[in-house]
Amino acid sequence: MGAQKDFYQLTEQQVSVYKDDKHIGNGLCFGIFENFWEDDDYERAEDEYFIVVDNKILVEGKDYEYDDVVWGSEYEMSKSEDLTKIKKMYDDMKNEYSLMGS
Repeated sequence: MGAQKDFYQLTEQQVSVYKDDKHIGNGLCFGIFENFWEDDDYERAEDEYFIVVDNKILVEGKDYEYDDVVWGSEYEMSKSEDLTKIKKMYDDMKNEYSLMGS
């Protein structure tokens, strides 16, 4: 069997966000994951993400704390061995939501 290739994913995940024990909304988290192999072990790590509630990007530490997010179902939007391709899609989506929220 040939060596496994590393790849990247752009994902969308349902979230419920809380602050000070109050529910501020349900939304989506968009993230980039790196998937790689070290020896024969598969690893998956989140590279970066942003959370959107009511078409507004939330700021971690200001609008919510990481521990106050309830993570739901995750969907793979795109997969590629080319990080540049995934990063461009991610940046385009983030810019689009930035414009909506302003």
